[in-house]
Amino acid sequence: MTTTASSPRAVLLTGATGSLGGRVCADLAVQTDAVIHCLVRAKGETTAADRLRARLDHPDLRPVPDERLVAVQADILQPGLGLASDRLDELARTVEGIFHCAAKVHLAKPYEELQAANVGGTRALIALAERRHALTGIPMPFHYISTLGAFINARAAGIDAPDENTNPTRQTAGSIGYPQTKAAAEEVLRAAAERGTIKLTVYRPGMVLADSRSGNTSPSDMLLPMLTACAVLGTRPTEAGHGPVEAADVVSRSIVSLSLRNDAPGRTFHLVRPEPVRVLDAVDAMTRAGHRLTTVPPDIWWRQVQEHSSTGRPLPLARMSEFARFLIAHDAEHQAPWMRSEATWSALTDGRPEPAPLDSAYFDRMIAALHRAGTLPKPT
Repeated sequence: MTTTASSPRAVLLTGATGSLGGRVCADLAVQTDAVIHCLVRAKGETTAADRLRARLDHPDLRPVPDERLVAVQADILQPGLGLASDRLDELARTVEGIFHCAAKVHLAKPYEELQAANVGGTRALIALAERRHALTGIPMPFHYISTLGAFINARAAGIDAPDENTNPTRQTAGSIGYPQTKAAAEEVLRAAAERGTIKLTVYRPGMVLADSRSGNTSPSDMLLPMLTACAVLGTRPTEAGHGPVEAADVVSRSIVSLSLRNDAPGRTFHLVRPEPVRVLDAVDAMTRAGHRLTTVPPDIWWRQVQEHSSTGRPLPLARMSEFARFLIAHDAEHQAPWMRSEATWSALTDGRPEPAPLDSAYFDRMIAALHRAGTLPKPT
């Protein structure tokens, strides 16, 4: 069994006010003794602290003690993170690791509109790590939250089953801007690691779904637009693709536990179950919950999504464009690769129990939670 490294005394976290980043913040508080410095874009320190606390005040999350939490008013789009030079130096000397969760996620916008936040923001954090290296001579542990979406077009690039040793490229990311930016960010991080500035660990989640215990999900859940389309149209496709998935709480808990391994630097982890999950498993749960859905062939169902969006209130799934077609997988050009995660799964279950299954009971909890929240229309 691999022993864990000592807990860092302080870490820097981006994206803590987001869905996954907030969970990572809470899990850092549980699994480490670190003081967590959270970069928050806001108009003042008080507003930054309020935004952070509002995100962490959630029934799915363990409370984070005030003495372990520092809200830092900052902006990764600005030079020096928008901080005064002495404050930047203080952070560089204090933090013993960076967890970079922040990203601008939009599946319809081109690379050019997302690269400033997703690639430029990563460069700004590398600059902070370089400052630490210059001040202390110590390379910064850098934990980067990427995405398996960077391999969505891997089959067209000749890669049928990317594993943890496969590096994404603009070609494997296809024509979708968001995964293109994540592939580009990984490239600049690997270059920094080769220079000795950082000790890099990359985590690639797939589709991050509902909390395994409560069934609560976030508005950014990739399955939600498809479920909403089924509810609005009253139809469902007869078949759809398989997705690399994991429950949100398991993803965040795994990121922190893997980051504490002695062998984490230099490794990449795929945070998905070894076997992909049928997208229609979630739709089946809708039927069990009382939704009456007529089955139609995938190409007809996709046409219904587009027609409804052009004549009525646009469905979010239609705006997801290319990604939605991979989700439905109704033609040969939109077949996502098999995302391998055996090495990650072995590390995660090294002396630990396996997570709860993503079975019908899990998806039933997810649909019930969506109904309670009003996020998904209840069956009539």
